[in-house]
Amino acid sequence: PKPAGDTTADRTFVYDHTLSGLRGLDISLLHSLRAVEAESLRAVGIENVYDLLTTVPRRYLNLRDAHPFADDMVGTECAIVGTVTKLKVPREKGRPLQATITDDNGIEIRCTWFRIGVYKAKQIPLGTRVVAFGDLEWFKGRLSMTNPLTEAIVDDAVGTVMCIYPQSTKNNLSTWTVRRAAIEACERLGTIHDSIPGHLSQRHGLMPLAEALYRLHCPDDPDTGGRARDR
Repeated sequence: PKPAGDTTADRTFVYDHTLSGLRGLDISLLHSLRAVEAESLRAVGIENVYDLLTTVPRRYLNLRDAHPFADDMVGTECAIVGTVTKLKVPREKGRPLQATITDDNGIEIRCTWFRIGVYKAKQIPLGTRVVAFGDLEWFKGRLSMTNPLTEAIVDDAVGTVMCIYPQSTKNNLSTWTVRRAAIEACERLGTIHDSIPGHLSQRHGLMPLAEALYRLHCPDDPDTGGRARDR
């Protein structure tokens, strides 16, 4: 979301309205990004709007499909939505972070992360509503996940499709940061030249370029995101 009272975020970018022209738009032009977030993007090679919009999600996770624990989830890769109810932050370097995520039925899943303890602890403090995605197993009599992808659920993401980007925990980059910046960028593109004529796009079932760039980062469902990636 743009800062309160900010009207410049609504302005169309000044560029030549080609895909390549987006390379000339620095990410500092995005009003939804804080300075520290922009630096996190730069640290993983996203320096301009072109880099941002062509960063392809590794996969899509439909938060509508994230459910409380069920027995048939054990031994599978799945998504669990719950609340962080316990957090054991390592005091010594090299020790793992452990958190307990409790789902809506009171079932506890112990999550363990190696090498990213302090960073992850800041992302998911006690009481945070999160989605955890990974392999669910029984370990020493407990439901467990090791190094799951875990993100705090922001208010405007409830019931949406979560884009899983190539992330860098070292650089403090979250999925929601990329998503928020990409949505603002798409809203400010204006008309963008599509090198594929409309009749050819229709014949081959391809999305128009502008729609594909938006749906790549904000799909209605995983299938829509897949079609955007194909474009």
